[in-house]
Amino acid sequence: MINIKLVILFTIIISFIIPSSGNEKERNERQSHDQKAENISLEGTLIDINQDSYDESYSAVWFSPSTGEITPVIIEEKDNGREKLKIPESKFIFWIEPGDPEFQITREYRFEKDSKYGLQYIGEGINLFNSSESIKLNLNWQNNLLSKEESSGPVQYSKSEVLVEMAKNNSIFYIRTPEGDCLIMITDFSPIYSNGRKSGPTREWDLAFQWKKIN
Repeated sequence: MINIKLVILFTIIISFIIPSSGNEKERNERQSHDQKAENISLEGTLIDINQDSYDESYSAVWFSPSTGEITPVIIEEKDNGREKLKIPESKFIFWIEPGDPEFQITREYRFEKDSKYGLQYIGEGINLFNSSESIKLNLNWQNNLLSKEESSGPVQYSKSEVLVEMAKNNSIFYIRTPEGDCLIMITDFSPIYSNGRKSGPTREWDLAFQWKKIN
């Protein structure tokens, strides 16, 4: 005579050892999705602006959207003791100062309000950054990546918080200049602390973004 208790126990053990086909299919699909996410290749070049990027005279860089280059901002001192900003080649149109923070077209190269040049936010995420075909542009070109946030709260901290959020969301901007167009995706904006501190206010930040030339 079959022992009912043994049959039930055996059935329970088998159910744990051999998963149902539905669970197995779900797990395989999840693993496949994870593998695809890991295998997404990010197009373009990473531009990392950190403490090694600056000249000792000033903590900022010039950025060339058309070539993806950065070069240190240099403050020169005249014979009479006055400071003078050294202007780089014309392709270095943007001034980037992570500690302020600032990311804008410089006064020397600033375009007119109704200009067809500048930058504009177009969305978020790696897939959009990799796909140039899905980009939709309008006529609302900005001179400043943070222009809408300047008036909200204490300027330094509100703009820093905005950039932190942009990095978290991988915010993407299209930049158009007379020398050529590009996409940038904000990937990191992190505070730098000195003297062993790990929190609190700071004027030192590292900024990183992915750059891709648009032909």
